[in-house]
Amino acid sequence: SWTLQAVRHVCQGDNKVSEDELLEQLETLIDHSLVQRTPLDDDASKVLRFHLLETIRDYGKGWLDANGEREDLQRRHAIYYLKQAQQLEVPLSSRKLLAIVFKLSYDQANLRTALSWFVEHHEAELAQQMCAALGRYWEAGSNFQEARHWMDLALAMPEETPPATRARLLKAVARITQWEMDWERSLACAREALTLYEATNDDAGKAWALFHIGDVSHMQGHYRVAINYFEESLYLFHVQEDWVSYAFTLSRLGATATMLGSYDQAELWLKEALAQHRALRKQGWLTLTVISLGVVAILQGNLAQSTAYLKEGLWLAQQTGNRYMLALDLIVFGCLIGTSSGAVYAARICSGAEELFAQIKTMLPPSYHLIYHTHLFGLKAQVDTATWDKWWAEGKLLSADELIELALKMTEEEDSR
Repeated sequence: SWTLQAVRHVCQGDNKVSEDELLEQLETLIDHSLVQRTPLDDDASKVLRFHLLETIRDYGKGWLDANGEREDLQRRHAIYYLKQAQQLEVPLSSRKLLAIVFKLSYDQANLRTALSWFVEHHEAELAQQMCAALGRYWEAGSNFQEARHWMDLALAMPEETPPATRARLLKAVARITQWEMDWERSLACAREALTLYEATNDDAGKAWALFHIGDVSHMQGHYRVAINYFEESLYLFHVQEDWVSYAFTLSRLGATATMLGSYDQAELWLKEALAQHRALRKQGWLTLTVISLGVVAILQGNLAQSTAYLKEGLWLAQQTGNRYMLALDLIVFGCLIGTSSGAVYAARICSGAEELFAQIKTMLPPSYHLIYHTHLFGLKAQVDTATWDKWWAEGKLLSADELIELALKMTEEEDSR
């Protein structure tokens, strides 16, 4: 019948049928309730999704199998979603990121089907390309477990792949495992990527790998080692005129100098980074820089300046939707408010911030633990253990919005005194 012919054309994606004819046949299937049309809940995109009923899907698969065309169509489907992932790949700091996360979230099943097809059909290069392209998406959504699953499968495929392809995937794995605080895996991937980048004369890749090794070393508490790697990468970023990476490296140098107690040097690096980030309008990296300046100001005893930086950090974290930065800012805010307004606020805000870290399956980097726990220990000593534990438990029940409201309320009360 004409309806069955339309099903065959739609399922097959028949190149011999014009786009207008295909759309007309698709409308017929919708009219007969054989295909469902669903708009995405996104006014900006005006995108529609079409879903086959299971019986129609089974018929289409059977027809493709009978005509020996199913594998070709599945490969075309997988390649299509590989290209979608590559076209939508943007930095975490991009303003487009939230829209892209929204769009890709509706294609989770299609993305997984494409990845499965590449793995099952030994298409190692395509599998690695797709995992590398999806790295930022998985990071933004804190989908670390899913990322590791697919990335590990792609890396373990025995087929040889171009060094540049493998290096890009290693870069993505290094970033994901850094979020999970799997330091050894992250370092191993970055070092292997560095070797590949050097072999292919990829200076941009080399600069990133040097930076990442420095960043993980900083997180582990190896501060002098970290500064050496950061300075080497800073030079390469300057040569390449990659001012975004240059500014971010300055920010990490400042944070590392803070851990060494070199507050004046830290402030110099951080303020230079701050000026760069403001000029470049990179809100994502600006957030971390202002939080780091807030930490330095606390350690220098300048609580008013710290408050100004941390309030800006809260606003930026909310604007970019970065839950990690929000939790980090709130932890520092808790320490600051505890110093000025009392231990109860430190307990509630810091415990709530730790809970936010737990919700995205990460925590405050170990390199900051000494400063953080030393500060909390001093505040906790002001009250009895039962009282502190009660406040700490209360903080864990607060939502992110409630924690922000509490932090801002206390700073306003301080300003009014």
